[in-house]
Formats: sequence, C-alpha cells, structure tokens
Amino acid sequence: MLVLVLPEFQAATLDQPYLIGVALALAMAVLTAGAKIQIRSLAQTENAGSIAFYFALTSAVAGAASGFWGWVAPDLLQLTYLCGAGIAGGIAHIMMTLALQHSETSKLAPFEYLSLIFAVITDFLLFGFLPDGAFYISTAMILVAMWAITFKDQVALRKKASKAA
Repeated sequence: MLVLVLPEFQAATLDQPYLIGVALALAMAVLTAGAKIQIRSLAQTENAGSIAFYFALTSAVAGAASGFWGWVAPDLLQLTYLCGAGIAGGIAHIMMTLALQHSETSKLAPFEYLSLIFAVITDFLLFGFLPDGAFYISTAMILVAMWAITFKDQVALRKKASKAA
C-alpha cells in the first residue's frame, strides 16, 4: 500500500486540511480493525446476514445524523451509482463476514487490498483516469502476498493431513 500512496505523500503539502485527512484516515483504520475483530467474534455465533443487516442499519442511522451538515440531492445517475454501491457493499459485507467465520483476520488482509486494485480499475473504466507506475508495482506486490498466504496455508494443510493419515 505504501508503494501506491508514497508518490502522492511526497508531493503533499502539510497544511491543516491534509493533516485532518491523515488523522481521519488513521481513525478509520483503528475503527475498521475494531469492527473486524467484533465481526469475527460475532460470526462465530450469529448469522452473516443478520450481522450485515444490523451493521447496515447502524450505518444508516449514523449517516442520517450527518444530514445536519447539509446533503445534496443526487440526480438519477448519481442515485443509480449510490444504489449500486450499496448493493455491492452489502454483498461484500456478507462475504467478508463469512470469510471471517472461516479464517483468521490476518490471513485475509492481502485479499482486502484487492479492493484498492478494483477501485483503480473502476476509476479507469468510469472516468478514464490512467494509473501511474506505482499502481502496477503495488498490484504485483498485493497479488504476490495474496498467493503466498494462500499457498502457505495449503502446504500447512497438506502436512497436517499427511500426519493424520
């Protein structure tokens, strides 16, 4: 991830809006980690659909509270994008909950970085923004990490199965 953001970070000016953005990003990372830990523990006893539903309900209530800061009514195309993002996000949340039921959070981290790759590809497809060289390097690193964890687990499972036999 650092390979992807480092070129932009070096060119940044450390003014107040930038530092607020950094602080909010760090807060998001801490809160996301806490949410993943909670989802992992809930997933052991609760249904993935109910976890996703209550998470979405809580997020909707919190989002509605932000209406006091001023909302802009979306046009039809924006509303379509928002609904599509909501549906995709709901499906992704259920899949993440199911993944956390069956695997450790640390083993799933490289797969989460795939969302960066998909975001950049979608950005290119929708807006024509061509990524720079750092994107290709970081994509290769993310894919290698993902495959390394996958194959490491397969080797460990084979060893465990051969010892049991």
